[in-house]
Amino acid sequence: MWLKFLKRAALAFGLAVVVASGGQAGAKAHEGMLGPQAVLYNQIEPTSQEGVSSTRVTGNFTTYTQGADDFLVPGPAWFIVNSVEVRGEIAGAPPNSVLVEFYNTVNNLPGNLLYSQTASVGGAGGDFILTLPTPAVLPASGTPYWLSVQSQSNSPTVVWFWKTRSQVAGSYPAAYKTATLPGCTNVWASRSTCATVAGAGPDNQFSLSGIAFTPTAFLYLPLIRR
Repeated sequence: MWLKFLKRAALAFGLAVVVASGGQAGAKAHEGMLGPQAVLYNQIEPTSQEGVSSTRVTGNFTTYTQGADDFLVPGPAWFIVNSVEVRGEIAGAPPNSVLVEFYNTVNNLPGNLLYSQTASVGGAGGDFILTLPTPAVLPASGTPYWLSVQSQSNSPTVVWFWKTRSQVAGSYPAAYKTATLPGCTNVWASRSTCATVAGAGPDNQFSLSGIAFTPTAFLYLPLIRR
């Protein structure tokens, strides 16, 4: 059962579990190594700071703002992320959907997009508990991953503000990109260089929940059969 789940999760994340001719999987975890559902990473502070918008307006509009913040999977266990919790505030009606993305790190900023899914939304107000339709598999890494959470709506009057925290957690302060602001127009930059908001702290509030597991072998990059 766990191996089928691991395959589905890994394939969704752009990895493939390769099965050899003898039927042995290229990556496996002993039953005892699969941990219970738990909070894997947490940088939510009890005291909320000012929020910074992270919203995309769909349809005929091209405007957007997008925030991201980093975290580390220290290993040896890998993370299977099933849900993401974020703190925020909404201006206008609730958004149509919320996009959750994970990136690797390039030049101390979000780099290559590794995972992108529209999440089911729970919670109250702008505090979202986002259930991922397909888990994100994050191998242990010496460099941080980046989480981006962005509301999506077809109305420019609907804006979600991601609440910030007063101290930097992880390796880098929060990142940002927008459709128009100088310094981060369609490119990732440190939020402090292009979106200075009075009262906002340097990082965002979020936590990741799921399962930590220790692989006994390797997950290989996808193979293309011709």
